[in-house]
Amino acid sequence: QAFSNPKECWIRPATVCLKCNYDAAFDPIMGQVVGGWILRDHFGVAKLWGSVLGDASPSIEAYGKAIC
Repeated sequence: QAFSNPKECWIRPATVCLKCNYDAAFDPIMGQVVGGWILRDHFGVAKLWGSVLGDASPSIEAYGKAIC
């Protein structure tokens, strides 16, 4: 179950930059990891995005694979 803080919000990057947000999840029973990422410009417009599904053992490895 995901929890969020309603006071947190997305902060725009500088005009000449893109901001990358990513997350990953690990299923210890299946030994699989899924990760996703998105690049947005200073208007919040999505420019690139992607996801990955793979095998991993510890959850720290899952996060590593998600951002590669």
